[in-house]
Amino acid sequence: KAIHYIILVEPSQKNIISLAGTSKKRDFDVASQEEIVTMKIHVPSGYLLTGAYNGKNKRVPLQKNAAGEYYVQVPMGGGVYLSAELRKMDNNSADTDVSFGFVVTQCCTEPAEDDANLIFDPNGGILRGSGKPLRVKAAPGTEYKLPEAPSRPGYRFIRWQSSLKDITACHPGDTFIVPDQKITFTAVWKPESKGSVTPYGAETDRDDAEGNSGDDDGPDVTETVWTTTDNPEEMNIRSLNVKGNPAVGIVMHASRDVDVDQAITIQGGSIGATGIIAGAAGRKITAEVETGKGMSVTATDGGSSYGIQSYVPEDSQVSLEFEGDITVQSEGNSAGVQIMAEKGGTAAIDVQGSISVK
Repeated sequence: KAIHYIILVEPSQKNIISLAGTSKKRDFDVASQEEIVTMKIHVPSGYLLTGAYNGKNKRVPLQKNAAGEYYVQVPMGGGVYLSAELRKMDNNSADTDVSFGFVVTQCCTEPAEDDANLIFDPNGGILRGSGKPLRVKAAPGTEYKLPEAPSRPGYRFIRWQSSLKDITACHPGDTFIVPDQKITFTAVWKPESKGSVTPYGAETDRDDAEGNSGDDDGPDVTETVWTTTDNPEEMNIRSLNVKGNPAVGIVMHASRDVDVDQAITIQGGSIGATGIIAGAAGRKITAEVETGKGMSVTATDGGSSYGIQSYVPEDSQVSLEFEGDITVQSEGNSAGVQIMAEKGGTAAIDVQGSISVK
């Protein structure tokens, strides 16, 4: 952990990729084992960002953190080589963009339902910003590469499961020959944990286990609270105090009210901090969060902080009421409430209290 490893960026992309979480040694970006390095990608006009990768010969898709940033945890021995993948948004043929030095598959109009012969079903996850299946028209007999893994909070992606037994490609980046019949690849998931309270990149510790004599109104929780199934019963918590990098207080993927008697305090680092994240593909979520002493969200080391973030995929709805004051501060971007909705998605965030952004 005391060794500094060089963090390399694809040379042709140094003008579009900047890093956070590294330090400078002799003009090199460096980081130590287990440290988190995030990528900020400056997408050129006319392009769409489709993924970020680590590795040179065998590229591994990077995951996103709670702030929507791509990140990698430096492994023992280093070997970090970062790159991005873009798509043009206007033409209908594949091309190579020399200025960036990597192949860009140009984006085209989604084919009609009867024309698509390759279907990638995220099965409850999010693939390229949508919870709907990705539909592709590809010529039979040509080689096609499986897309990156979708994301789904609380679950680990296992493989792409083909509807045809003779198609063995199952991992992102695997190639196969397009058959002369329609084929569906379905995402296979494995739950990371059970229950409504699970760790989320934070140092976890329960004050209950330490014999907190004043804990009469529910647990003092230092892990992210997840609501994954609709439940009419209110979740009662004495206090919520999450420290981590990233740090997230409550992830709401279902309709369930959360009552925190004292304060919600979220403290993150360079990857950011978020008080509440609400939204899930294809869901209608109606929930309320009440806190007696307000919510404070702080990020250091250039990280971004958000009080409430709502990601609303297509045909999904979020209605969230927050009772209490919100204080947000960071050395990076800050917002009290941020809503990102796809076409057809709706969100209503009602904050019954003050919002202070620093």
